[in-house]
Amino acid sequence: MARYPMMVFLIFGISLLHHSNSQQLFGVQSLGRDLRSHTQLLQQLGVQIVRLPFSWRLLEERGKNIFSPGYLEYLDTSVLAMEQAGIKIIFQMAQVPCWASSSSDCTKFLYRPKNYNDYADAMAFLLRRYGNRVYAWEIWNEPNLIGGWLRPECQANNGMCPRAANMNDEFMEFTDLVGAREYSDMVKITYQKMKSIDSNVIILAGSLASGDVYYLNEMYRSGIKNYFTGLAMHPYTAVYPQGHSLYGKEYGPDDCFPPTPTSKFWCFRNGVEQIRAAMVAQMDSSKSIWFTEFGFSSFDGWNGAGLQGQADHLERAIDIIRQWKFVYAACFYELSDRKNVAHREGHFGLFNSNLQIKPSGLVYIRKIKNFNGIISPTTTVTVAVTTPATSTVYPNGLISTQTPHFAWPSVPGANSYLLWVNDYGNPNIGGKINSYYFPTQANCSMNNGGLCKVTPNVRFSKQGGQWWVTAYFINGQTSTIVVNGLLFVIQ
Repeated sequence: MARYPMMVFLIFGISLLHHSNSQQLFGVQSLGRDLRSHTQLLQQLGVQIVRLPFSWRLLEERGKNIFSPGYLEYLDTSVLAMEQAGIKIIFQMAQVPCWASSSSDCTKFLYRPKNYNDYADAMAFLLRRYGNRVYAWEIWNEPNLIGGWLRPECQANNGMCPRAANMNDEFMEFTDLVGAREYSDMVKITYQKMKSIDSNVIILAGSLASGDVYYLNEMYRSGIKNYFTGLAMHPYTAVYPQGHSLYGKEYGPDDCFPPTPTSKFWCFRNGVEQIRAAMVAQMDSSKSIWFTEFGFSSFDGWNGAGLQGQADHLERAIDIIRQWKFVYAACFYELSDRKNVAHREGHFGLFNSNLQIKPSGLVYIRKIKNFNGIISPTTTVTVAVTTPATSTVYPNGLISTQTPHFAWPSVPGANSYLLWVNDYGNPNIGGKINSYYFPTQANCSMNNGGLCKVTPNVRFSKQGGQWWVTAYFINGQTSTIVVNGLLFVIQ
């Protein structure tokens, strides 16, 4: 989604969750991929936090307090996978079960709950189960859109209650402000129940699509100020307007085109600053803003930016985010493209549908992973081993062969190694090498400077690539990253 707003000239407050720019959390969300199976990709990108949307409907489908064992297993294993990868989690719960819905139409899952305590009780149950293993908890998803908070009073319109045109965009996408009052009531009940369990729990409210100040102001009028820790929002953009040379393309994070109706909502920089100004006006600047979604589409058609445009927009957006000390976290939507989707929604990924890294993925690595010092592309990695020695890792930087061998420090006690190598030619190939080696297969020797060395005889493009090695141990639960994203280029 996406589009713009009014200029603001206010001083933005300092967040209660204080951080320097280097401490901002950058992450991803994924709808098209199960992140449990792709922690290696998350680590390649340098992801620090993930947003995990899940379904209340599937969790308690059969009735109140009847929790699905299979769905709990999915949540348990998701939390464990992220823990083992060293990645923080935002849990976001929406979709009402039929028994809890305010509507008799059980084919639609986004009607408001008939009893907000039911939603709050489900969140409280999960908080007791996972505690601080989950970093933050987000209440619902985009309730300010007409499809995100359905109301039985508008059953004749499939539950959608659009607000007046003068407070809407040209597509009438935003719900009336009665919905804002209802959502705020649910947030207040949920906040109190969760805080009674853990006074330090981080609760994110809003989950706003766009810079919807009308909705946010109504939340404040409904008394929500003391019932959330951070404000979640999704600052997408829209298409260049008619008359512009790029008409039909998705515009970037600096762009905005007042006085079009779209400009009230779908702008990145202006939309975020408009939301921040509203928080400051409410004397609520101690709270941070969390981008639980943001992103740009690489789709070549309507409302897409193309491959390079997506990368350019992302690079600029990250630069802007780093200027905003009130932004605590930013999750890119999404990890990978979806298969067989011929419109913009299927092309937001950092990887394509075949898990080949896109130009936007390379930007993410350079701007996030390398910025945070996880590994410098020009640094030779060394690991302490039993025999005091410094082990040189190869390939690293400029090399002279397109079929390199790979050498890394051996790790005492490791029973296998995973070698993952991306080729950054045209096309990009993620996981061109994706192979496990036992120490004997990798020629690991503590008497040879502690090196493991393999020669896969795989040819790489002259643009080179990037590689990782993970060591696994006999219990199968513990792993250690040995080489973390070294870049090489063939001269």
